[in-house]
Amino acid sequence: MEIHRLLKSTRESLDIPQNEMARRLNVTPSALSRYENGSRTIPLAMLPKLQEAYGLPDHVFLELLTGQKTKLRLQPEQAKELQSAYYRTVFEEAIPLFSDSTFRQFIQRLTELDPPLRKQALRQALDAADKLDGRNGG
Repeated sequence: MEIHRLLKSTRESLDIPQNEMARRLNVTPSALSRYENGSRTIPLAMLPKLQEAYGLPDHVFLELLTGQKTKLRLQPEQAKELQSAYYRTVFEEAIPLFSDSTFRQFIQRLTELDPPLRKQALRQALDAADKLDGRNGG
């Protein structure tokens, strides 16, 4: 299987939305989409970023690059391990935010909301951040 298909299937099996992965890679969602569907070649310089953003161990990433396996099928425990590694990197990047009392209040208020309202509030916050950053929300 080609690397672009493997990256997409890996991202999907880790339940990471394309927009979130695009932000982590510092590319547009449409660029990531083109990488994943094979209509755009993945630049060599992007490979280390992909490995880090997906939280892939060296041996898994090497299998992606070499195509030694015809299909990357993660066992549930492997997917959980990779998800956990991914979430750790996201959390580590967010640690500086916790020193801001407004951010802590925001998190506290989110935890008090019912899940549908929490999702709505997060979507609105993300849209506002995209506008401030000059991005087209997505």
